Order: sequence, then structure tokens, then C-alpha cells
Amino acid sequence: LFEVYKKLGRLYLRQGHAGAATDTFKQMAESFPSDRQVLEELAELLAEENQLDEAISRWEQVAALSKDDPYRQLLACVEVAQLQSRQGNIKTAVKSFDQTLDQLDPESWLAKDINRRIEEIFQQKGDLNGLATYYFDRLQRQPDDIGTMVRLAGTFSQAGRQAEAIGRYEAAVKLAPSRRDIREALMREFVRAGRFPEAIAQCEELAERNPGDAEVLRQLGQLHLDAATVDERNGAELRAIDTWKRIAAIRPQDSTLAVQVAEACRRAAKLPDNQAGFSKWFGSFVKKREQDAAELRSPLVTTAEEFYCEAVRRSPGVPQYHEYLGEFLHALGRKEQATAAWAEIAAAPHNTAENWHRLAEVYNNF
Repeated sequence: LFEVYKKLGRLYLRQGHAGAATDTFKQMAESFPSDRQVLEELAELLAEENQLDEAISRWEQVAALSKDDPYRQLLACVEVAQLQSRQGNIKTAVKSFDQTLDQLDPESWLAKDINRRIEEIFQQKGDLNGLATYYFDRLQRQPDDIGTMVRLAGTFSQAGRQAEAIGRYEAAVKLAPSRRDIREALMREFVRAGRFPEAIAQCEELAERNPGDAEVLRQLGQLHLDAATVDERNGAELRAIDTWKRIAAIRPQDSTLAVQVAEACRRAAKLPDNQAGFSKWFGSFVKKREQDAAELRSPLVTTAEEFYCEAVRRSPGVPQYHEYLGEFLHALGRKEQATAAWAEIAAAPHNTAENWHRLAEVYNNF
């Protein structure tokens, strides 16, 4: 009987008999007044056919029948709010979504999904100020809701209201000092505002709370460089190097961490990482020999070399670390030393057929 009603209602719609279709769907609902599964399917069908008022009525019916199942009842209310949004009843839809949020753990996946839907409503209209007002009002009712606080800060940031964004992020950090994502968002906002000392302070706090996190130390070193003026660059490089060296100390026998230090220094020195890049760079070097010669002796370059060598020391039998060292030396124009570094790939006691083959490939590439 259910399938018959479905087909008949759809047939009426196809023929342009909207009234007859509505009557058919109502009869269908009346035939199964307490069957939640049937009513849910009917609500979905009505929504597909753009019969939104009827779809809302059916979802409300499902919600009323689901008092013994709070989760199912909540999902029905979400569907109602979504349909209200489709109708263009924005205030009603937002209010309905907001009421469902009050029943959820703010960190649950469903709460995050509902927040995403609310954001979509405002963003589709390009109304960031309206979204900020919504979050502000919600925060007035629930002042310790960190999720709403962070979303309000993010909305302020999108709207170009930088000072307000920073203020909200700072308040959130005070309430949840261990939340890395919030502190990182605050750091990014400080950087956008050109407030590097505050960004560095936040990153240092993050490093203290996450002593074994190489990425935090990488960010901290880069912040020292980004904060420096031309006159302050030399001192900033030394601070960045000291910070990055702490990465290698996290696990003293881990070669990958030594390489991370070397790569951070190499990028900061703006040295090329392939043969084509070197050729272009070396051409400019000829034109401004004295300046670039000084760059080749900079602490960043010498530290990069030191830690490529350190990676080899930590894992002498792993070919890739010899490759990295050789590529770096080659990029500096020190071809004989690069060749010698690569030769260690197949040096005794690591002179296996596989390593000889790898060495041949390296030589062929350069």
C-alpha cells in the first residue's frame, strides 16, 4: 500500500495535479500514523518533490513520535530546520538549529555538522556580520562555550575585524590553555596583524606544552625570521638556528630529525634543492659574487651542512642520507665533495649490488 501511495502521488505531481498529490500524501500519512520509518521515508520523498510544507509536517510528526528515542528526535528536528532554510525562512531555520545545539555536546560530530549548516546559511548570503551576531548572541547565553567563542573569532577574522578576532581567541586560550588548535589560530591572527612578538610568545608556550613536537619548533624558528627587519636578520637567523637545533635533540639517534633541521636552514637560506635551480641561482651568483659568497658562509648554510652530516652519522648505512648531503653540496657548487659524499652510498661495508645500482642512478641524475 505504501508503494502504491508513493507512485500515485508522484504521478499526480508529474501531471501537474499538485492538490491531488498533496491529498494522496496526506492519506498515506494517515494510513501509517505511528510508523516512524514510513513517515521518515514519506518526508524524504516530499522533500525530493519540493513539497516542503508537507515534508516539514511529516518530520515534526516523526519528532513527536520519537520521545523515547532522543537521538532520532533530534535528527528529525535537524531535518525540519534544513527544510526551513530551503524555504528561505532564515530566522526560523537558525532558531531551530540553535535549539538542537542546546541539546548536544559542543564537541560532538552532530554539533559540528549543525554549526556548519548554520554557517552555510549566512555565507550563502555573504552575511558574515549576521553570522558574527548569531555567535555573539549565543555566547551571551553560554559564556563558557569555547566552540562558539572560537567560531566567533574565526568569523571576525573573515570579516576583517582583526582586533575583535584576537580578543576572542585570547579569551578562548585562557579558558582552554591546552587546546593547541586555538593557540595556533591566535598565532596566525597575530602574524596577520604583524604582531610578531605576541605570535612568538604563543608559539613558545606551545613548544613548552609540546616538547617533543618538531613542527612547533619549526614554526617558532620561522617566526623569528619573519619578525626580523633587514637590520635584525643576522640575530634572527641565530635564534632560528638555536630553535631548530632543538628538533634534532628530541630523539638524538633519529636521522629524520637531523634532516628536518638541515632542510629548515636550507629553506631559510633560500638555497636551491635541485640541479636546474642551482644553475639559475649560480648564474646570479657570478653577477654578485661577493654578496652570494657571504651567503654561502652564513650560519644557515653551515648549520644545514652540519645537520646533513649529522644525519649520515646517525644512519651511515642508509643511502638516502648520503644522497641528501651530496645534493646539498652540489647545490653549493662543491661538486668534488658532493661526488665523495655520494660515493659513501656503496662504500664498504655497504657495497651491495643494490647500493651500487642506487649510486649509479644518483650519478646519472647529476
